[in-house]
Amino acid sequence: MKRKAVTLLVILVCGVLFGQAALEALAPPAPLYAAEQTLPFNIRAGELRAIADPLEARRVFRSALEKLSEAEKRDPYIVDALAVLAEECIRYGGANEPGVVKLDMLDFAARYSVEFPRELRLGTTIRSNSQSDLSLNRIEPVAEQVELVFIDTPFAVLRLEAKAASELRDLELRRLGGRGGTIPALALRFWSIWVVWAILCLSLLIEELRKYKGARWIILALSAALFTVNLLTAPPSAGGDAEGVEVAMGAGTTAVLSFPLQDAGYEDLTIVDDAGAPVPCKYNPVTRMIEARIKSSGKYYMKINAVYFTDIMDKSAETQYAIRVLTSRGLMDGASDRNFLPDREMTRAEFLSIVLRVTDLLDESAESKFTDVLRSDWFYSVAASAQKEGLISGNDKTFQGNAPIPKIQMATIAANLLARVMKYSEVEDADSLLQTTYTDPDSIEDWGRAGVALAARAGIVPQRADGAFAGESVMTRGEAAIMLYRLFSVIW
Repeated sequence: MKRKAVTLLVILVCGVLFGQAALEALAPPAPLYAAEQTLPFNIRAGELRAIADPLEARRVFRSALEKLSEAEKRDPYIVDALAVLAEECIRYGGANEPGVVKLDMLDFAARYSVEFPRELRLGTTIRSNSQSDLSLNRIEPVAEQVELVFIDTPFAVLRLEAKAASELRDLELRRLGGRGGTIPALALRFWSIWVVWAILCLSLLIEELRKYKGARWIILALSAALFTVNLLTAPPSAGGDAEGVEVAMGAGTTAVLSFPLQDAGYEDLTIVDDAGAPVPCKYNPVTRMIEARIKSSGKYYMKINAVYFTDIMDKSAETQYAIRVLTSRGLMDGASDRNFLPDREMTRAEFLSIVLRVTDLLDESAESKFTDVLRSDWFYSVAASAQKEGLISGNDKTFQGNAPIPKIQMATIAANLLARVMKYSEVEDADSLLQTTYTDPDSIEDWGRAGVALAARAGIVPQRADGAFAGESVMTRGEAAIMLYRLFSVIW
């Protein structure tokens, strides 16, 4: 009988391990359509933060340049990623002479026929090896020309404008308690399977052990041991505290908070505030960090925030993936905890609200000049900010915020955003690109051709099965999620 009991115990352990391995094996691979999967140069996790001098900075940047093909050197997304990489090399390798390292980066780029779409920003890094606290009474930029100051610790990175940072009298970055995890999140999503399996096996154990003295104590000890192991190894989503920091900074200061990514998967990772509400954030494939723009002091955590909707299961894999990423990171909202309503039409105001909030271009003080927008409308600042930033024109002096947004308008707004934020240039031969990309190029209105061409070149516009652009088709929330996901994947 004892042998049977031991056998059942082995079955229990092996079953859990096998089931977990099977779920991991059956998990879909990272989708190839994700923009952050397409960088031709591979920066290993932590490699940039290990740069300690200009020589190492030059080596990392030159190594990335050597891996580019001629076509990739003309790809706007890849070139801008190179610009981000150059800025990282400057701030880590140019602690004392950032301007000199910047010239080196520009010289290397010129040698390899790479032209950056914008001016490289100079940054300096203040490192702290402390795993607990970092307190600075005053931050002084290395030189007047430095634009960004980075507070770099092993547990988080805080980026501030140099002007704002130099005026801070008291800046604190304090690490909060958190637990890492060894049990994959995928296995924890199916926790009910493990519970049922454990109950069945324990029932059999009880049946076999009930005649033995102390059998209940054995089962209790076994259960306590399994619970303790799970508690100590469970990631934040299992109920433990997430990895987090407490930031104290001056009123009116805006900073970018970044958490190093420790696991390969990131689609369900997000940054939340002390109340548990997601803070709009994104994954940076160059730095391999999850980053969010914060505007106030407080406690912030990185945690798994898996979101599941029952009404998107019949949609394409890319649609489901985009919805999951955007909602888990607080970039889009579901209609409820279980429903996203992917087939509901998206309005102009809703789309612009998401775009402006994520890119930090929403100006609550902006004044609207549209005749159909009242101050009492929830989208008043959305309309005003979109017009101020040049994302929309409103030639007829109306905003039409509650009107469904057609595809051509969404693509044009995305193109305007790429030009405004990422400094993307217009497509030289837009007509030729549209002719080779779509089966209905002549149906695209003149006012939107340049924008559609730029959005198409950047990979923002999803392809239809019939190859048509269909610019007047109204976009649903599910279709908009794909375009928004692709857009936010190329905006740093």
